[in-house]
Amino acid sequence: MGEAKKIGLITNHRVQNYGAVLQTYALYKILNELENVEVLDYSPDFSVKPIKFDLFNLLRQKTTMFFKPSSEIRKERFSNFLLDNIKLSDKHSSYEHLVSKIGEYAILVSGSDQIWSPKVWGKLYPAFFLAFASEDYKKISYASSLGNGVYSNNEKSLVKEWLAKYSHIGVREHYAENYLRKELGVESQVVLDPTLLLSAHQYRKIIEVKDKQDSDYVLVYTPNQNPKECIDFAKLIQKKIGAKEIRYIGGSSKYFNKKNGYIQESIAGPKEFISLFDRARFVVTSSFHGTAFSVIFNRNFVNILNKREPERAKTLLGDLGIIERILDQIDNIDNIELEIDYQTVNQKLEKLKLKSLDYLRNALDN
Repeated sequence: MGEAKKIGLITNHRVQNYGAVLQTYALYKILNELENVEVLDYSPDFSVKPIKFDLFNLLRQKTTMFFKPSSEIRKERFSNFLLDNIKLSDKHSSYEHLVSKIGEYAILVSGSDQIWSPKVWGKLYPAFFLAFASEDYKKISYASSLGNGVYSNNEKSLVKEWLAKYSHIGVREHYAENYLRKELGVESQVVLDPTLLLSAHQYRKIIEVKDKQDSDYVLVYTPNQNPKECIDFAKLIQKKIGAKEIRYIGGSSKYFNKKNGYIQESIAGPKEFISLFDRARFVVTSSFHGTAFSVIFNRNFVNILNKREPERAKTLLGDLGIIERILDQIDNIDNIELEIDYQTVNQKLEKLKLKSLDYLRNALDN
């Protein structure tokens, strides 16, 4: 590829969200194998809220490790994961600061996650559309997403203007591809979420694998979505496969506690998240990235339909030929095989990987 060009990657990485941090890691790792890359350490307003001292909330939290609140331990694990595994730029405290520092990059990349969604962020952030750099800079996107959002007429004009300056546009969902083409006249290509570009072996390299770790559990991952439905599904699955316990990660904890027979993984950081998926006997999730990591580690799973944002899981599982893993009613679980034929799934995933990596190499080279 010739002399390495410095790439600036902008995405949603400064949040305590497993999918957001791990998709950042995956795309950073893939890009770093091709060129010299660093993640622009920029955070929109709402993702860096000041922490208010709340004594009642502090006392209510689980405490461990010398009485440190579980939220603090989890926060440290997220922060340490970023610092240990990703090269970050200097902190960009504002859009204007991005403008002043952009000269050191040859290529700019809009990364994945729902960075183009006004529904998620409450508004459009020009930085995620690389609007801080002139058209003299090479701009590409990889697996950028607008969720199932729609743009107002004013937003359509802005987005069309910003995207016109990109040489290559890769989106994560078929919804985004169709919406951008029909509503803005912008052509794009559907590519895999970055997390799916790495293998199970590559993820296992960054976790500490301990001997005799328990794996006889159903894992539930539902970040504030469909918690009651996930409980019902998990109980049924546990009974069907005879699993010892149900472990839970993410979302509201009022449904999942020891009193009700669940083990809540309240201090899990990104490494622990990966390990939990790697060892689970079965996964019940309403999360796109919960679904992605189930596929990566070849876990048997069901995706409980997230009615607010169904497109992400539908795109992935439709492309892999296992869309029947998406369930919206508990009665439907009797209509699917609990065991997934991963030989066929992995073959399809490998083709999608090659296609996505070809897109990325071509976008960087041309």
